[in-house]
Amino acid sequence: MRSAKFAVISGIRPLRRSHDEDLTLRVFSIATISLALVATTLSACSTTDFRQRAIDEQIDPAEPGGGLRLTFFGTSSFLIDDGTTQLLIDGFVTREKHRYFRRFGPSEQQIRTVIAEHRICRAPGAPRKAEDPASCRNVARRGLELVIPTHGHYDHALDAPYFAAWSGATLVADPSILSVVKASQAYPGFSLPQRDWLSVKTIPPFADGAQTAHLAAGAFSVTLIKTPHGKNPTTPLLSGTTSAALKFPSSLWALKEGTAFSVFVAHRGRTMLFVPSAGDIGDIFRQAGTKADIIFLGIAGLGFKPPRARSRYWNDVVRTVGAKRVIPIHWDDDQVPLNVADGDTFKPASPRRFDATLRIFDELARECGLEIAFPPPARAFDPFKDLETRLITETKFQPRCE
Repeated sequence: MRSAKFAVISGIRPLRRSHDEDLTLRVFSIATISLALVATTLSACSTTDFRQRAIDEQIDPAEPGGGLRLTFFGTSSFLIDDGTTQLLIDGFVTREKHRYFRRFGPSEQQIRTVIAEHRICRAPGAPRKAEDPASCRNVARRGLELVIPTHGHYDHALDAPYFAAWSGATLVADPSILSVVKASQAYPGFSLPQRDWLSVKTIPPFADGAQTAHLAAGAFSVTLIKTPHGKNPTTPLLSGTTSAALKFPSSLWALKEGTAFSVFVAHRGRTMLFVPSAGDIGDIFRQAGTKADIIFLGIAGLGFKPPRARSRYWNDVVRTVGAKRVIPIHWDDDQVPLNVADGDTFKPASPRRFDATLRIFDELARECGLEIAFPPPARAFDPFKDLETRLITETKFQPRCE
């Protein structure tokens, strides 16, 4: 049984609901379970073992040293580090058993563990402290400059304000994210001083009417591109803007979508595109002229869509940007902790639905001569590892669909 102290840190408390909320959630649960059963039945003939594929086809963890490194924290959260500058996409690491029917808040314990274990450094100009990892005390180390939550849902935005307040990094924040900042600042039990919260630097993701926005940090060039969130049975309950009255602990249903977007990152001639949500992309990337070597492709919710819609999503993203490697993301059960053993991976949230999606993607990847690979869990890796060699030496990895 957990101590009272740990319960405060993790922020897990029973959810007290009004009658209307209770009725809504009951109806939602019945609908979700029904749809899940249908999807499971339709994919029952799958011969693809998604979890085993996610282990067997992992990119090897990187050796210690310089160069571009990414660390995957599940869902669509990544630390990007070139040895000097760090970026954090989403940064959701509070992985607790809270889904649907419990109130929760950011876990300072889990966030601080990630900061220490993965050597996240304070932003340029922020005072270094004795508790900081030794590698962060190098004067040439710029540290964490940008925290970029890609929309307002809990599994993307919950922990982003804490990372920004702790590090002094700039937080990309629409009104939904600003509400999370305010709720985090007032959350009891955090050890961060109020001055850190009051000094959080925020910038809006887009100017009025703009579809793209450009940011720079060290050797990184970052482009935010508005893209729609995927639709699934939870969409009606999670759309809109998070209330400015948000308080933690809170139901996950209170953290609304806000502004959703994808993130293009260029670094010394190498390009990556992070698409966190499987929405109806259409010709967005074509109009933006987006081209990327590697795509981190969100696949949550695709299992509820017919095969034609899954193929269209692949074509709208993967073919359009001319990718050479596709790395599926946002497929894991976010209630499972980050401490995954070597040689294993995160637990898939819906293995059979993901099996069916992966079979479709395998077919499309063969047509284009592309590679599907998986990131190692919570370990630094080079997403470009062996990519150029394979493209040169192996016929099956010669893209034909650009």
